[in-house]
Amino acid sequence: MKMVLALVVVSGSAFGAVPQMEDIQKIAVSKPAIPWEQERVARFVDQNRDSLSLEMAQGSGTKIAELSDLAGCGNDKARVAFVDMVKGSFDKTLVSEPEVSAHEVASNLKELVQDDQALAVACFY
Repeated sequence: MKMVLALVVVSGSAFGAVPQMEDIQKIAVSKPAIPWEQERVARFVDQNRDSLSLEMAQGSGTKIAELSDLAGCGNDKARVAFVDMVKGSFDKTLVSEPEVSAHEVASNLKELVQDDQALAVACFY
């Protein structure tokens, strides 16, 4: 199941004029159906911290792909962008710091997703 966000673009109409049907184009942007669930992301980080830390530093792996899905970045392009962002921002996630809670790591990840222009649009959080 996908949620579809429809944007209406009006072109070719004068200011204040009521647009005709032929002037309206609908552009659909689909987003993954699973929204970011902070608790699920934190639990996943807690259970897979060692593997995630290694995969995030390397920029590939099954656990980081699963994390991408949980983070609402489930389509192929969003997943690639998520993995690239996490690798480039590894130090900001604090996943490798044992004294940082899994909830803090999840919050850091969400902030990074929201601050990235492409991911903010492509991911469902």
